[in-house]
Amino acid sequence: MTDAQNRFAVSLDDLKREIQQLQVKQNEFQADLSEVKTSVRKIATDLSGVKTSVGKLETDLSEVKHNVKALIHDTAINKNRTDCLVEVPFPQTHEMPWGMQVETGRNRSRELSELTSEKVIRQLDNVEAKAYFTRYYPGETVPRDQGEIHDAILRAVGGPTL
Repeated sequence: MTDAQNRFAVSLDDLKREIQQLQVKQNEFQADLSEVKTSVRKIATDLSGVKTSVGKLETDLSEVKHNVKALIHDTAINKNRTDCLVEVPFPQTHEMPWGMQVETGRNRSRELSELTSEKVIRQLDNVEAKAYFTRYYPGETVPRDQGEIHDAILRAVGGPTL
């Protein structure tokens, strides 16, 4: 082989090595790009879930604002009155309590009283007072003192307490 042919062969071998290295880098790049695409798709899915959650929060917030406005209105009208309480739903279940059937034991149940005044609340018997307390304050220990239970119920429905 001539000197020129040797240089050409070496150059050709160098080019082949360079091409192989470029192909390896291209494969690595494509693998990385595939991971990036997968991550972007996951982020897009997560973002869609976040948008849905934000929409639900906005709806819930709108409902809360409405309820707060109604409570402010009721409070302004009924300030310092203990004879005209309004029905307040239980916080976890959002159920309206008046007339709700509750278990009293021994396969018996009865309707919860309408808490229309402080007097009515103070006259609740132990069973009914505990039923109201456990629903207005889920997970909390029921006080032993009946007066404490009545005060807690009054706070829950927006009435005055001592």
